Amino acid sequence: MKSLLLVVTAMAALAMVLSPNLYAITDEELDELKQCEADGYDDGQNSDFDHGRDKECLHLNEDVEEGPGSVSLSTYYHNWIRGCMDAGNTREICETFTDA
Repeated sequence: MKSLLLVVTAMAALAMVLSPNLYAITDEELDELKQCEADGYDDGQNSDFDHGRDKECLHLNEDVEEGPGSVSLSTYYHNWIRGCMDAGNTREICETFTDA
């Protein structure tokens, strides 16, 4: 019984690797999400929080379903917070800067 379970588990893992991923995102979507991530971090270090850009990036994240093999990138907001904190601010201070 253990060997059958091991074989089934191995086959399932192999199928996930070899089969086309239904949740995969396009190269264009991946590039846009990476740009959101970069914009958020850079703005967090150097600029005010951009509410318009945040909405654009949130829309992108909602459009891309997460699943096996998909890329889960942080939104503009999360990377803005990271950039702001890396610039020497506390999370609390950074979060107050994002308030409208």
